[in-house]
Amino acid sequence: WTQLAIDSPWTYIPFDVGSGEIEQEISLAVVASLQSPTTRCLLAEGDWFERELEFWRQYIQPGMTAIDIGAGVGIYTFSAAQRVGVNGMIYAIEPFSKAVDCLNETCRVNQIENVKVFRNAIGDRDDLSRLILQSSSEFNCLAAIDEQLEPGTKTEEVICMTLDTFIHQAEIERLELIKISTEGNELAILTGCDRVLSEFAPTIIYNSYTSKGIDLAAAQYLLDRDYELFRYQPYLQQLIPLVNESDFAEVMKAIAIPKIGNRG
Repeated sequence: WTQLAIDSPWTYIPFDVGSGEIEQEISLAVVASLQSPTTRCLLAEGDWFERELEFWRQYIQPGMTAIDIGAGVGIYTFSAAQRVGVNGMIYAIEPFSKAVDCLNETCRVNQIENVKVFRNAIGDRDDLSRLILQSSSEFNCLAAIDEQLEPGTKTEEVICMTLDTFIHQAEIERLELIKISTEGNELAILTGCDRVLSEFAPTIIYNSYTSKGIDLAAAQYLLDRDYELFRYQPYLQQLIPLVNESDFAEVMKAIAIPKIGNRG
């Protein structure tokens, strides 16, 4: 930080994106503020705290295509970029302008060419939307363009589209993995990707628990479309089935895997 201008919007943190036992560090651009939980966590721990990141890193293979919805500054995005290699591609979708700047800066300083960054929101319709800005950007959430908000609410306008529309516009022809990190918008995203689920049947890692509680509606939506739900047990590297509501109690992200007969 001491080597950057005082008004720099970001700083850089060494971030290990190595594959397997091979260590490979990049300079990850993050918001230059200790008010950011992401910045604080990476400075203190040297890595992200979510157990599902271990599954994500192990699941990704060379040549795969993955989409990171709600990419933030790119912890999942750049963990996957090195693993998919030159024949793979990661699509990072993020509505918050400052996080998008960080994603582009990380690509620039590390000369990463297999990550494509998009400033968009993903939902259940194609429309203009507003991103409600919180003191910590990790808790930003979407609101309809005509929704009445409290006076003084800080927002950014952003183009919202369904994942099916995004896939069409980006001309994506294969897709193995999706990560969804949004503040309560998971069900809307899922209902806007019928084509994705039917044609590609990707594995999906999504926020099953938000500030609003357990998202049972998203879970049921996936179960109705021949997906099975799991939690990930780190270190043991096991997938544990999620069967009852109580199983979701301590799970931040659920892992949805299509049944064998439904896999693309």
